[in-house]
Amino acid sequence: MNKYTVALARLFDLEDKEYPCYFILKDLLPEFLINKWLESKGKRSLQTSRQYAYNLCGFLNYLVEINKTYEDATKVDVVNYIDSLLFCEVDGVFKINSNISYNTAYSYLITIKVFYKHLEDNLNKDANISNDKRQKRSAKYSYLYGQIWDMNINDFLAEKVSRIKGTKNYIKWYSEEEKTAIESKFNTLRDKAIFLLTLEGMRIDEVISLTLNSYDSVERTINTNRSKGSKARIIPIKKATAKMIDDYLYTERNEVECQLGIINDYMFINLRKGKDQGQVVSYRNTLDIIKRAGDKAGIDTSEMRSHSGRSTRTMELLRI
Repeated sequence: MNKYTVALARLFDLEDKEYPCYFILKDLLPEFLINKWLESKGKRSLQTSRQYAYNLCGFLNYLVEINKTYEDATKVDVVNYIDSLLFCEVDGVFKINSNISYNTAYSYLITIKVFYKHLEDNLNKDANISNDKRQKRSAKYSYLYGQIWDMNINDFLAEKVSRIKGTKNYIKWYSEEEKTAIESKFNTLRDKAIFLLTLEGMRIDEVISLTLNSYDSVERTINTNRSKGSKARIIPIKKATAKMIDDYLYTERNEVECQLGIINDYMFINLRKGKDQGQVVSYRNTLDIIKRAGDKAGIDTSEMRSHSGRSTRTMELLRI
């Protein structure tokens, strides 16, 4: 049995309101410092809390195997752990090709980096963290922690990229420059709004299935009705995304409704005149529009995937 395990906890705030969060247990008892960190992540997103918990739990159990604790782990231990996931030994044969994807490896490393940044921040509340290697650090392990959280993930994985699954021909998530470039190439406010919603973590099919009642412009939230597992979820959206939706609704969509004299319950409708004007946009057409914008932005559309926007939001949450 693993020394570290993951469990779903139910917590209560000062107003006695219950909220769930994933915790890590050591010998079936909660680890205070680790779970304090997980709780802060769980308040933002339960899914993020779950991913962090399982990612970190795997690393903690690896440390147990090599007779170490997270307090005295080093960058070398992190590298060896990721290597053990990528290129494991099976029946005495060392595999040179990975069983996990680039995205999964990146997720593990982000989790470990953020956790050790949290540890150093807590142990050095008065320290001025910089890149000056000559600077003295007050905590016993802070130099080791700094080695870990300051790792360059892209450089580390680039050395192994030829042997990691799923690394070729796909953009896992957009950079800030790519997001800005793609957004600038759409021809309509509708298409910009759809793209921004994918960057909020929504799948394309979720976005195009939204109805007018799904959107609360005052609270700036989206209530999805097509989530996996048939479970609706409420998504808080950024001010810029809400403004783009409002601009679309009160201009482009309003003009079509006035022309046709009818109101479609779906939020995103076809704007161009023809037999489909006023009808809900299709998945294929929406994906094609996003890819055309990517092409105009200088991005290889063969590398774009339907979940790139959702993956981008996931990575943003993991970095918080």
